[in-house]
Amino acid sequence: MKHTFLLREGFWVAEGEYYDENGNGYSAVGQSETTHQEEVWVNEGIMKVFFDEPVAIANRYEIEPFGTGKTSTHWKSSNRFLGNLKGHFVIVGGSILSLFRSENGRYSGTEWLQMVDEGTYRNRGVLLDGDRMLSSWAMELRKAG
Repeated sequence: MKHTFLLREGFWVAEGEYYDENGNGYSAVGQSETTHQEEVWVNEGIMKVFFDEPVAIANRYEIEPFGTGKTSTHWKSSNRFLGNLKGHFVIVGGSILSLFRSENGRYSGTEWLQMVDEGTYRNRGVLLDGDRMLSSWAMELRKAG
């Protein structure tokens, strides 16, 4: 199977759990849309976490298109909570890994996207503030368009 998330244009919906630094779990939903232009791929997503007062976390990734035969590429993003982020997407068999760091070096993290089938991915991730875990998440993504 060839990867369908990010490597193809599409709209995805997500559902799962978001965990704070103490391991407390909160329901979360989200959506993500990828569009391909010649010089840049754009992935715009939002995750809504249902704390006592729900919070929406938005990201806009600008991704350098994967070159022919390449299994890794660079991306950048701006996040209102974390500032400017830079990262890499790396394809490892049926998974896509994302490793990232904020420009100021304070925040870092990783995400794992495991392809279940062409329309489903499992997403797991962690965000660190220095050596301290800030949050983590476990989501299921389904292709919606």
